[in-house]
Amino acid sequence: MRLLVTNVSAAVLVLVGVTGCGAANAALAGAAPASAAVSAKARVSANAPMSSRRSSGVTAAAGQGAASVPAKRADLLEGVSCADGTCYATGYTQSAAGTRTLIEAWNGKKWVREPSPSAGATGPVAPVSCAPGNAPNVMNRCLVASTPDLAGSGGSWRIVGKGDSQLDSVSCPAAGTCMLVGQTTKAPVYATWNGKTFASGVLRTPPHSFQTVTVSGVSCASPVSCIAVGDFSYGVQAMPSASARDKVLAEQWNGHAWRLLTAVNVSDWNQLIAVSCVSASDCTAVGTTENQFPFAERWNGSTWKVEPAPTVSAIGYLSLSSVSCPAAEFCVAAGNYQGEPVAETWNGSTWHVSLLPLPPGDNHSAQLNGVSCLSRSACAAVGLSGDGSSFAEVYASGKWRLSATVNPV
Repeated sequence: MRLLVTNVSAAVLVLVGVTGCGAANAALAGAAPASAAVSAKARVSANAPMSSRRSSGVTAAAGQGAASVPAKRADLLEGVSCADGTCYATGYTQSAAGTRTLIEAWNGKKWVREPSPSAGATGPVAPVSCAPGNAPNVMNRCLVASTPDLAGSGGSWRIVGKGDSQLDSVSCPAAGTCMLVGQTTKAPVYATWNGKTFASGVLRTPPHSFQTVTVSGVSCASPVSCIAVGDFSYGVQAMPSASARDKVLAEQWNGHAWRLLTAVNVSDWNQLIAVSCVSASDCTAVGTTENQFPFAERWNGSTWKVEPAPTVSAIGYLSLSSVSCPAAEFCVAAGNYQGEPVAETWNGSTWHVSLLPLPPGDNHSAQLNGVSCLSRSACAAVGLSGDGSSFAEVYASGKWRLSATVNPV
């Protein structure tokens, strides 16, 4: 889904007093299978944390077949970031009492809700990114990009910015060093955060005249090396003309400025939604092509190359919403196929697709919004079930399994 920004000032939350939650792989491997919930992109690797907002509300994207979430109750997890044995999943709850932020931490055995600002919240908290390494300044280790009117304080989180912000993705390569990207109705935009203040700017505009632009994913291998992805369109007014194509957008940050990259379009309608970078010369982006088929391509530092991504069946859509690459030859992308959670795994040469366990009580309208991998053997993915509850999937010992999340309402 697309979110439009009218003001590039960022409203964000910073985690205070982050504590470890046990050994990464051991913690995920020891997760007991859940009978009533789910837990688990992004879109983030331990080397290059990245997460992007996939669901901007309580309904699925038009044409994707997922049923609407009950309007009176919803617990949504929109993103997850894992680093150094700790995973944080972020989202929001919606009920008759109003909208409240939802932040959950993995403690090695289960997901635990953490106190977070909720007063005045009117929309989702989605992207989250946690810096890798033993960050000395734990107050600035994790960053969550929020929506307008998010206010208050609570527990171990504090508000560090205000504004009309709907930036779609955030990546923090180091504590107190984060990049956020999104778009206004007229241009792609970004904001940087140095742990104290924000600075905003405009990315390079797509080539030729465009009608809409979306920047939905960003991943930074270092403070001076980021890749942002999205798409731009010539708009519905041109349809059904061939000029009404939706093309991919890719840009590179060198610490001072952005430059456009020439990415590959494989159909008349293409979108890159998420990206994960292991290094400045090794990034993987995923998205969707015409007819809702999965789409992946890799940046080697000089060119983009398509990596064919399989679908479950030629009939039906498969949408990838997040990706995490903890190693050069290992990536996991998460999304949904016909309302069922799905994961695609890259082994350095080929993508392999797997249908994941359905959340209990789901009516085949579940969607995974974020995935994060600590290693080749430990990943977590989070999302929204068709009954309005959050769920998660944990990957350990070569298998995906459900892991119960907190559903407050």
